[in-house]
Amino acid sequence: MMMPRCGVPDIINGTTRMRSGYIFNQNNNFHVKYTFFPGQPKWPKGKKVLKYEFGEGTRGDVKDPFGRAASTWQPHIPFTFEHFNVLDQSDIRVSFKTRDHGDGKPFDGPGGILAHAFAPTDGRVHFDAEEHWAVGAVPDAYDMQSVSLHELGHILGMGHSSVEEAIMWPTQPIGETKGLKDDDIQGIKALYAAVKNSRLTYLKNLQGYQKGDQVNDIKYLKKYLQRFGYLSYHDKSSSSINNDDDDFFDEKLESAIKTYQTNFNLNPTGLLDSETITMMSRPRCGVPDHDMMSSRMNNNSQFHSHYVFFGGNPKWPSNKTILTYAFKPGDPIDASEPILRALIEWSKYTRFKYEKINDFDTADIKIGFYTGYHGDDGPFVGPGAGAYAHAFAPTYGQIHYNLNQTWVNGAVEGGVDLMTVGLHELGHVLGLAHSTVETAIMWPYIGAGETKGLTADDIQGIQALYA
Repeated sequence: MMMPRCGVPDIINGTTRMRSGYIFNQNNNFHVKYTFFPGQPKWPKGKKVLKYEFGEGTRGDVKDPFGRAASTWQPHIPFTFEHFNVLDQSDIRVSFKTRDHGDGKPFDGPGGILAHAFAPTDGRVHFDAEEHWAVGAVPDAYDMQSVSLHELGHILGMGHSSVEEAIMWPTQPIGETKGLKDDDIQGIKALYAAVKNSRLTYLKNLQGYQKGDQVNDIKYLKKYLQRFGYLSYHDKSSSSINNDDDDFFDEKLESAIKTYQTNFNLNPTGLLDSETITMMSRPRCGVPDHDMMSSRMNNNSQFHSHYVFFGGNPKWPSNKTILTYAFKPGDPIDASEPILRALIEWSKYTRFKYEKINDFDTADIKIGFYTGYHGDDGPFVGPGAGAYAHAFAPTYGQIHYNLNQTWVNGAVEGGVDLMTVGLHELGHVLGLAHSTVETAIMWPYIGAGETKGLTADDIQGIQALYA
């Protein structure tokens, strides 16, 4: 019996070729890599949202894994995914079928063809309803998220890869999970290379606008400012016509921009000037800046800059002297050494000692790499797509790295330093919020190719919190 696999052919009209092992190129050199469908079909340049919906009778427990698969692709493509409620108006239509189901690609029962999808812009994804589907690595079952990742690759325009570790390799072992690999990411970026693929490129088109203007895509700026704690429309009056889904530059947005500009030492005009756009376009920590503004006011109502605590000054209890930490099992990136160095730095200025353990569930500090929506309020998609990581105040003790960043050790051009980000996020775990001092490790922004260490502001902050 053949290995369970995707039903999309490896050779289409003699054009898209996929072999196990090595392939010869025109210079007779070996290479293995991603492929595209013939003619390289893809979603049009002006497409910003791909809407998906499930066919009638789809089991509820398979919908979330499909959504997580979509979120995993999202950081690498120039559009977002949205669950839509009308099947025939959706770009992507997901359904479970059996045997001959009218598309010329019949299923063959358990253990054969698991699913198939169609090249852009058809949008159909069919799963074999006779297979045993599960969530995660379950013996004698196929992981819904792994197969969804693969089929969504076809929906986006990817053919089968000749790299066995890649998600676009055509077979899927039973009882196992898979994720995106470098080959998959390089492929989808190559396919959509002509399209600007940064989730924050819309910011460049907003420069120069001000209150009262009607501006295309300013709703995305509203979502960005909401994501990081500057803007809320939840308390708007019933008579208000302005909200976070329109493109009107309203008074609330102007006020939010002024607060943002003040926090980051910019001229607080409320205008979208070049300095403000440049700052917003930088990658940053995903923790909101709720507490930064209050820290700038002293008793004489004069501005000052320094360290900040979370609201209520949460911290680890006074009888706690050892904090255990562990890494999420199965993560593809080993951050143990840079995290250890970051812990050693913080330990010089606190009473804590740190002990690495293997039990992730019982550790005081849990460190892992995640993509897309991953079970908290800070998904690495949408306005949070550019966030390199986020963490939580004591005593929740979790650090989430964004797997889709380019992680490196040290100052490497185009990369994000694991230790620098670890220092910052461990500051949150210990109880520090974002600082208003740009040189401090607790400043929200860390540039690609940059390293930073603890400064006097960080040290004074942590010592004041645990005094």
